[in-house]
Amino acid sequence: VAEVAVAGLPSEEWGQRIGAFIVTKPGVALTDERVRAFVQSRLRSSKTPDVVVFLRELPHTPTGKVLRRSLLDLAAAGTT
Repeated sequence: VAEVAVAGLPSEEWGQRIGAFIVTKPGVALTDERVRAFVQSRLRSSKTPDVVVFLRELPHTPTGKVLRRSLLDLAAAGTT
């Protein structure tokens, strides 16, 4: 994994669900199942992402901070 951001996504049932937005290193193939299994082996199941989205790059501000609002917009637009 080259870069990752985690954000709370709206959920009617739970209020929020966990979304992981991942940029992989070149030549690395990951699946959402592998990511969930890796996280679940290290954290409790309630911390495991419900949604895993693979992106070419994460949106950043000019100062380098991740634009979480843009990630939420991507998820709402159906990228998930």
